[in-house]
Amino acid sequence: MSALYTTSSAIPGAIAEVGTLDPQAVRCVWVRPVLSKDSKATFLPSVVFKDGTDCPLACEMNDLHARQFCQRLAAIYDWPVKRGGF
Repeated sequence: MSALYTTSSAIPGAIAEVGTLDPQAVRCVWVRPVLSKDSKATFLPSVVFKDGTDCPLACEMNDLHARQFCQRLAAIYDWPVKRGGF
């Protein structure tokens, strides 16, 4: 098994795969608000590591789907969910 990621700078792609994250290094999952290409509000489910770095876990989606995505991960890994900014 390869090493698990403990910071976003170590993740090779633009989107992190949940199975490659070190569960002990994760501070929380986060519904990050962003603007889409057509300037509409959209959201990125993201992971926030204990070192303060973050990385998206999926592509842009609406608020409800992003919250559901993060809640599922929170239930599986026992990570807290944050909404909005830090």
